[in-house]
Amino acid sequence: MELKLILAKGEPKGKEIVVAKMPSTIGRDPECEVVIANVKVSRKHCTIEAEGDQAVIVDGGSGNGTFVNGQKVTRQPLKAGDKVVIGPLGFIVDIDGNRGGAPSEDILALAEDSPVGGEDLNEFLASLEKGSGGTDSDDDDVLQLTDDDLK
Repeated sequence: MELKLILAKGEPKGKEIVVAKMPSTIGRDPECEVVIANVKVSRKHCTIEAEGDQAVIVDGGSGNGTFVNGQKVTRQPLKAGDKVVIGPLGFIVDIDGNRGGAPSEDILALAEDSPVGGEDLNEFLASLEKGSGGTDSDDDDVLQLTDDDLK
């Protein structure tokens, strides 16, 4: 199974993050397989694990929670097209090239359910879309994924 997370809300929009090995930890810690440098993301926010022939996302006790299709989860099997919110960022799950026809615009609605704070979060997400592509070095709330971050 090839699993990708497609960045739908945040910059750079459309970035494909290949989850090359399982388990893969997502968080701010530089030791994570997927590093997201953002103050609303915990050091070890969540992990994607293999369970039989499917992928499962497991929250790592994060302060702001991990959301799948608008629901806060502690452990949730992932399907193609699922919408995952980690901190202020929204992803579409792609499994074996299938995104389940999920439109990226749905992520903003999911963000309103996040305990990070609907209106403030929506303003932040909008600023990412209008901004300089997430390259402001003085802004802690910017996704800083590069190919080097994706081990």
